[in-house]
Amino acid sequence: MSVGRYANIPLQDNLDKDRNGAIFLLRKEPVQDVAIKMAGWTVEVSRGLKAVVVHGSKGNTFEDTFDHALLAANNGLDYMSFRGQCDVAIASAFDDCIVWWPESSRVVMRTQMTHTSVSHSSATVVAMDSTGREIPQAPAPTPLQHDAFRYLRMSRTSEYLYDSHRNMFLALESILSEIHPRTEKGERLWFRNALREAHKIEPMDTLAAPNVSNPLNWICNNLYSNERSGLMHAKSKSSYHLPQDHRKRERIESSLRRLSNYTISLLEKQLGITHNSSGLAQPGWEMMMKGFLPKMRLAITDDQTKLEIDSDAQPSTAVGSSVVVLNQGPVVADGSEPFMITTMGDCSRGDLEQLKGVYKIGLFSEDNDLMIAAEFFAGLHLGDDVDRFEVKLGMRNVNSTGPRSHFSA
Repeated sequence: MSVGRYANIPLQDNLDKDRNGAIFLLRKEPVQDVAIKMAGWTVEVSRGLKAVVVHGSKGNTFEDTFDHALLAANNGLDYMSFRGQCDVAIASAFDDCIVWWPESSRVVMRTQMTHTSVSHSSATVVAMDSTGREIPQAPAPTPLQHDAFRYLRMSRTSEYLYDSHRNMFLALESILSEIHPRTEKGERLWFRNALREAHKIEPMDTLAAPNVSNPLNWICNNLYSNERSGLMHAKSKSSYHLPQDHRKRERIESSLRRLSNYTISLLEKQLGITHNSSGLAQPGWEMMMKGFLPKMRLAITDDQTKLEIDSDAQPSTAVGSSVVVLNQGPVVADGSEPFMITTMGDCSRGDLEQLKGVYKIGLFSEDNDLMIAAEFFAGLHLGDDVDRFEVKLGMRNVNSTGPRSHFSA
């Protein structure tokens, strides 16, 4: 009896008591095999495998197990890095992971996979006068350099949420210092006074959370003291934000959206340059996805042929391999973030017995062509303890010119 193994790494302890765990993808491969036990959890990496496996005995649901396992994985990787054993980081933990937890006397295992697409649209508008002649458009603005643009670009191209927020705040600070050069002795006092001046150009209300009675106080207490200071300091006995702390992710993402929108609007007004916007409307995108996904099938296969995920060739399932089509639920809008819809599929232990292992997980066409794949290709071999296998597929759209809404860490 066991949960199983991923590649060469077991998913439980030697006594088969661990019933919780997770597999998270890594940004790069570790240079050696390392396994440590810390606070009731085992954290293990293997040379050449871009994944970390963690297992323990805490959590009764997917959400609980995910939180405990991610914390244990990061703590273990921190220790390995300090010891000089390997320097690796988890990528897109919430978007791509495999998590298992106990249910009754057996184990449920779920693969969570999210596919992100970037949309962009453009159009040319031609104005005509009453005689049908084209009205010349205003000339494009003369390009100029501003330090705020550099911080803004670093924010919009970063894969790290905290780095993106820090750089966007510095973009705001850069333009505020131009509007109101600092003469005050205190940094916080200067920030308040600079915001008052900027408010005359672009109202600060959108920088605060909705429906607050005093936006300036709210911004200083939250955006400045909690988020800005919490991301730039790490003093003990003070409030700070630790990298890859999943519990604070939503707060920082929400703050970044407001900060990004306000900073761009303020730059537009102050410099007289327009930030172009384009993309899909959320209802239209959801309509397309709800028409597409029901025609596809969530499935798993033991096909071990190499999958070239960057290739233009359409990957198909090799002859002789088995495919298990999951019982698929409805397509629903996910309230956790805009432009996200999900669908869930599952199968029982009996369905899994025809497979020699799980090597590809994803969305298949009716002809068994793999359309979207989870990036867990090393081979998942399930033990007798796993009674149900689930796959949750998320489809996310990102408008290319809008605020950053997705980060891998």
